[in-house]
Amino acid sequence: RAKAIIALSAYAKEEYVDEITVYLENEAVEVQAAAIAGLVKYYSIEGMFRAVGKLKEMMESGHEEERIAMAALFGQIRVKNFYKPLISLLQDNSPQVRIRALESAAILHVPPLLVPIIARLTDSKTRRYAIDALAAYDEDDVLPQLAPYLEQHEVSLYVPAVFERIATQRAMDMLFGSYITAPYALRDRILES
Repeated sequence: RAKAIIALSAYAKEEYVDEITVYLENEAVEVQAAAIAGLVKYYSIEGMFRAVGKLKEMMESGHEEERIAMAALFGQIRVKNFYKPLISLLQDNSPQVRIRALESAAILHVPPLLVPIIARLTDSKTRRYAIDALAAYDEDDVLPQLAPYLEQHEVSLYVPAVFERIATQRAMDMLFGSYITAPYALRDRILES
């Protein structure tokens, strides 16, 4: 049913908007999320107006399943200027919500999400997903943001893995450029990468 709602939404015909809106109150979380995604992605301002209340309600829900669905939603929508709610989801108490938010951030790869993504490197449950998300960015956007973190003790040990995943000459030059001033633990990570 969720996929059918997305398919129907993709037609972007006005006669379907009321029918799709009804699914915002469906009992299944994935159906509600599909209705939100369809309205926001294909019905611009009208769709956003209809979906925003339900989106906000589910993002602030006490039910982890609803917040997980909302975190994944932003990757489904793929609207780059609709990223701000992801910032709070990247800081959610639930690791599963943070992981889905990181997966969405990897799809959107908008620069304002870089700092909240970098903060997730310190969390062992989200680190791998944060590295994936950062590696999905264009190197011109991510490398200048990452460089200062090589000097911040709490994050620095995990940054070389991002440079390794980016795997360009510029990334390697920046990584080795910090080698001489790096503490010994970080030097080992730089050499591994």
